[in-house]
Amino acid sequence: MEQTPEEMIQRIVVAFKDRNLPEGDPVFQSHSSEVDATMIVRLAYQTTWFDFPREVVCNNPLALAFMTPKAFAWFLPAYLVVSVARYAETDTLTTTIVTCLTPPDEADASTFEALVEEMRALNANIFEEARIGSLGLDDQLLQLFIERVGVLADNEKAAVRDYLEYMDATHGADFPAFGPKHALDRYWARAARSSNR
Repeated sequence: MEQTPEEMIQRIVVAFKDRNLPEGDPVFQSHSSEVDATMIVRLAYQTTWFDFPREVVCNNPLALAFMTPKAFAWFLPAYLVVSVARYAETDTLTTTIVTCLTPPDEADASTFEALVEEMRALNANIFEEARIGSLGLDDQLLQLFIERVGVLADNEKAAVRDYLEYMDATHGADFPAFGPKHALDRYWARAARSSNR
């Protein structure tokens, strides 16, 4: 049975209701000029994830990718809720979430290489600087994925899986490569089952 956006959001809220951000823990493990890290850190310690300003989430779609595992677990439900509620306006945000929730795989390098070749065939030079194989199985990315998933409780993992299943069912066609189905197939389909199914 397909869930409505409201049901999906409620599922996320219930699963993550007790998630907190440890006082004094760092929020970011690396930085990007595309992320307003100072504002995010300031607001994070002044509110709960549920009350974190949605506009800040929308304006910083890449922030999740630079967070420590504990901060990632705290911010993740805010990002999931915004992704569901404002899907049409949050393409980069949803893509960032799905990317962060997909463990790397050796097949990624081949897929990326095929995309580069397609772009070259169209005379697009945007990937000239890209190193083929740079998106392949990366031990650091895999370790980061394991650390982030390790912080999540079983009910939170089940809500993440439910989110990915929802995204695949409602918007899967928007992700021809590296979408929610890949995240499900590589890890989340085997994650803790939802208790309300």
